[in-house]
Amino acid sequence: MLILVEKYLKDKRILIAAGVAALALVLIVVGVLMLTLKGSNNVSNQAAAPTEVPVLTLQPGDIGLTLVEAANMQTATMTITKTEDITSVDYQLSYNAEVSGQSIPRGTIGHVDVKTPGQTITQKMVFGTCSDVCHYDIGITAVQLIVKVTKTDGKIYQVQLTPAAQ
Repeated sequence: MLILVEKYLKDKRILIAAGVAALALVLIVVGVLMLTLKGSNNVSNQAAAPTEVPVLTLQPGDIGLTLVEAANMQTATMTITKTEDITSVDYQLSYNAEVSGQSIPRGTIGHVDVKTPGQTITQKMVFGTCSDVCHYDIGITAVQLIVKVTKTDGKIYQVQLTPAAQ
């Protein structure tokens, strides 16, 4: 009988020790999860409030920007003459074209690196699509050119040009 009581007490001590260890483990896991969730909420709150950066703008004359549309309205040529402090140019030409009697928005984008300071940039753009053969859009209206200019100091500027003859 004494052996049974000793075994029971020994087993009971093991059970109590295992219970205390399990409870400690659960408390540690809950604590880590709470800290993790609290940290992720702080990150979410910071991400929800973005910093607004004003868009720096230039006038077309500041970079010598012109856009000349061909008389047949199949192409337009962008020229930038004042590139001394420019490292690259990204452009977006947007316009409306007539398709099946409806005016729909169209456009083209591109990038030009300024390899030599002071070089003149000339970029011909098609009103339409070209692969083996060009398919020109018709009824071109609402032409607008937006140019993103990256300067040598790392600042980025936007220049907008709407040709006068529309």
